[in-house]
Amino acid sequence: MGNSQYPVGVPSLEEELLDILATNAKRVFIPVFITACVVASFAAPYVPRYEWMIWLGVIFSMLVARATIIPLLASQPTMTEEKRRWIIIGLSFAHGLAQAYSLTFFAQMGILEKAMQTMLLAGLCMGAVATSAGHLPFFLAFVVPIMLPLIGVWILDTRDTAETAVNLSVALGSFMFLIVLIAVAHDTYRQFQKSYDDRRKLRDAIDSKTRFLATASHDLRQPMQALSASIESLHYQDLDDASKDLVNDLNVAREDLSELLRALLDISRLDAGVEDLEQLDFDLYRMLFAVCDEHTAEAESKGLAIRLDCNEGAQARTSPLQLKRIVSNLVSNAVRYTDAGSVTVRCCQHDQTYLIDVIDTGIGIEAADRDVIFEDFRQLAGSSRSQKRTGLGLGLSIVRRLIDQLDLELTIDSDPGRGSVFSVRVPAAARAGAEVHTGDCRPFDFRGLDVLIVDDEVDVAAALQ
Repeated sequence: MGNSQYPVGVPSLEEELLDILATNAKRVFIPVFITACVVASFAAPYVPRYEWMIWLGVIFSMLVARATIIPLLASQPTMTEEKRRWIIIGLSFAHGLAQAYSLTFFAQMGILEKAMQTMLLAGLCMGAVATSAGHLPFFLAFVVPIMLPLIGVWILDTRDTAETAVNLSVALGSFMFLIVLIAVAHDTYRQFQKSYDDRRKLRDAIDSKTRFLATASHDLRQPMQALSASIESLHYQDLDDASKDLVNDLNVAREDLSELLRALLDISRLDAGVEDLEQLDFDLYRMLFAVCDEHTAEAESKGLAIRLDCNEGAQARTSPLQLKRIVSNLVSNAVRYTDAGSVTVRCCQHDQTYLIDVIDTGIGIEAADRDVIFEDFRQLAGSSRSQKRTGLGLGLSIVRRLIDQLDLELTIDSDPGRGSVFSVRVPAAARAGAEVHTGDCRPFDFRGLDVLIVDDEVDVAAALQ
């Protein structure tokens, strides 16, 4: 049962089974040992102390061995799966024999103690269905050494002829219980296999989605780029007023479509887990400056001031690309829902972290809405909505996904009608003088330069030209 049938990086069925066994070997340590202590207490009045104490010591040693060795086997991918399986089967068989040794106390105990011990041993066997995930070799290696001797001692315990029928009935009931346990274990393992197959199919679907996105992200953006460039070029044509209005309407529709496409692709890539989340030390001030610079024109078109309050030496450690997307979406959202006043990006250091605040004087957010605003396509009603399109309700859902994946902290403080503060806490850089990863934020003058356009799509190259 090798794992060549599974994709690289996907654990095989046997590896997942070993992980379950490793977890359960630690989890059942205390309850199984307590059960052994109860059995020893039943035997204590009837057998020598050294005998049941040695037995308890053996049980404890077996539990320690299982809780130590099985997790080690699960973390040894270089060892063959067959070898690991046989080691675990051996440990299970030895543990079953150790538990079955308590049946040597059986003949000396009273009928009540015998019944209680039988129920406890049956309970251990029943619990083995779950702890072994129903895998029959592991399950039977533990259960058979217990249940067969248990059935045998009830049959052979015929000191009192009047109890023979009762003993045989208990033995028969124990045998039927064993058959039922084996059937339940078989069904349990089949369910485990089905669950694994379903999860593997889901992983395959995610991989297919990832491959699609890698292609679609480029192929879908290319025609949008050509459309954007063509519409933009119409602004420089000699048009009458009606045609200019039509071009303006086309441009608004193009911006909406472009924003929707970009957001949907971003969300799909985030959900597929294919975004670059590499942690780097970077110049936090220059990144925040770049974000403010990118939104200055949009803010000024609404008569808003956009400000940056940050120490020029600020340096943080996280994914600079994804943090820029977070802050950019927050600033864009602040500008969109602010009609008058300003939007301020403030950055303050607190011990080993930086707190980035995006502060606006906009419509604010009711307390009941502070969770729902992060849902997909969720938008708040406000005065801005009646005056201008207000986006698609995906910006904050992207922020939420990025915050979760980067393991950052986001808080909101808002006063309806007076504005909001979105705060993101990021780790400070581990060292001073971090390399800049955000690029040059200064505007560049292209006048007087010859520009070479290279593109494998003729329509895109023509539109750009």
